[in-house]
Amino acid sequence: MKTLTNTSLNLTDPRLMASLATCPKCRAKSLLASRVRDMREDLLYLVGASMYRCRKCEARFARVRDRMLPLDGLRRDKTHYWAIAAIAGGFITVFAIALYVLRVTHRWPF
Repeated sequence: MKTLTNTSLNLTDPRLMASLATCPKCRAKSLLASRVRDMREDLLYLVGASMYRCRKCEARFARVRDRMLPLDGLRRDKTHYWAIAAIAGGFITVFAIALYVLRVTHRWPF
């Protein structure tokens, strides 16, 4: 009977490490190797981090050597940037229309 030794395991494989690791948030053994999502995760990947996601609680983590770093708390929601850009664009448009009307009616303030 052939026995499995530790030397035959590739401990650098993200899929194998995901099956061995537990989620730091919910403590379930349901981590999956995940893809890089944004530039911050790209930088972590360049320094050797592996990305993981928990199937149970959907939390994301980066494994750097033997440490698991949470990624969900650091991720910024970009929808507020779009809202600010839309509101600023609206103000600029209204201001431009007001200046155009003042110019056409010869009440130009400048």
